[in-house]
Amino acid sequence: EASGKLALGKLMEPQIFDITFNASPAKLDPFIKLAGQERFNIISGEVMINGNLSGDIRKLRGGSILDRIRGISGEIFVPDEGIKVTAANHIVTNPNRIDAKFQKGLLNLNSFKLVDQSAVNGSASSISAFGQWNIDGDKFFDATVNLDMGFVSEVIRKPDYLNGLLSFRVEARGQTVKCNWPLTNTEGKQKLVVGQATIDRFEGAVTYQNQEIRVERMLVSSGNNRVIVIGKVPTAGKIELSVDGRLNDMSILSL
Repeated sequence: EASGKLALGKLMEPQIFDITFNASPAKLDPFIKLAGQERFNIISGEVMINGNLSGDIRKLRGGSILDRIRGISGEIFVPDEGIKVTAANHIVTNPNRIDAKFQKGLLNLNSFKLVDQSAVNGSASSISAFGQWNIDGDKFFDATVNLDMGFVSEVIRKPDYLNGLLSFRVEARGQTVKCNWPLTNTEGKQKLVVGQATIDRFEGAVTYQNQEIRVERMLVSSGNNRVIVIGKVPTAGKIELSVDGRLNDMSILSL
């Protein structure tokens, strides 16, 4: 549902539009079917979104997509539990209201969280984030992710292939994005299991800057097996990676 106004002035005057919309709720199933991928059929749900969009129609004509986005201002919010996604008998929802505002290409996202309400093993999947993101590149954004890999294994239709908890944090500052794992408050929790291999340690720090992914350090350890990777992967150019490994138990090859 939508309502609003459109004020058309003379050619050189502002051509203002102001629209308020309300999706209560919008079913996800038709969009999932449009994806045309059978593996997505395991996902269903609904989303309730309300908001307001405004701008000058003149700024939406011509120019690039980014220029058109800069010409729109608005606010979007999702009420408590307005997101309800069901996948492999798990229900993912937002326990608190989500607010997002954008103006002149700047997205301002208040703190929000998505959680798996159906978790029973104490390792519920969750995603929380907050920050600002400018379409021109500058950003101040933090996200924390905890993934119950058993849930992931069910979604990809490989039951019991993955187990344990994988947690990581993404920090974006200016033109730099960093990803670190695991989180200190999840150390000692369920170990990762991939196939027949139990991962005793999985640690890493990766930075993306200047069109280049820099692997500060990535360590995978399983029993007497250990692999450490350091190097860089540019979006264009030569990949430079240094791998130091020791394999005493071939079960790790099931990865």
